[in-house]
Amino acid sequence: MLGTFGRWAAAGLMLAGATASWGQAEAASPTGSPELRAAAVLAEMTPEEKLTLVKGYFGTDFGTSFTAPPEARPGSAGYVPGVPRLGIPPQWQTDAGIGVATQGGAKSKRPATALPSGLAVAASWDPDVAYAGGRMIGGEARAYGFNVMLGGGVDLVREPRNGRNFEYAGEDPLLAGTIAGAAIASLCVAPTTTPHSAAPAPVKAAGCARFAAPTAT
Repeated sequence: MLGTFGRWAAAGLMLAGATASWGQAEAASPTGSPELRAAAVLAEMTPEEKLTLVKGYFGTDFGTSFTAPPEARPGSAGYVPGVPRLGIPPQWQTDAGIGVATQGGAKSKRPATALPSGLAVAASWDPDVAYAGGRMIGGEARAYGFNVMLGGGVDLVREPRNGRNFEYAGEDPLLAGTIAGAAIASLCVAPTTTPHSAAPAPVKAAGCARFAAPTAT
């Protein structure tokens, strides 16, 4: 007969098996809430797979000290490998505050539309202007195969020597948040065509991130 410890151990194994089965079913379900689906996938991940998602790689070589992974989009802001067995796609990231950027050290530049600075957009006091610009950026980014766009910029202007102030929406929190929020919301809207491609843009889920550089004090 099982002792007290044995009974608890057996119960624990049964619960673990039931939790794993529930996790697999919940992760595969397209109808579960985002929170439940994320928790289910997380429960299935190994420590190594979790660590894979917290480290990214630049898309540009740096002399002999760093070679960009071949899976990265050349000249891009970042690449994070996915977890294929769980259906987690890679992250192909691009700077997208005022357009789809190519890093300066890239061997070739991708054509992209450059919009006015974030300060100029904020000076319009018109969220619709920011929304239209973000949607255009999102379309071009998808056409180039990016699924994470680092924009719009929400760092408040507090230090005039910050070299990236032009990307941001000024120093007023309400105005900056409203303008950047409109841009971020529109980045997630899948357009049907893009300015640089007559073919429909690929339909894929796009992750949108607020991009804020540290400000000197």
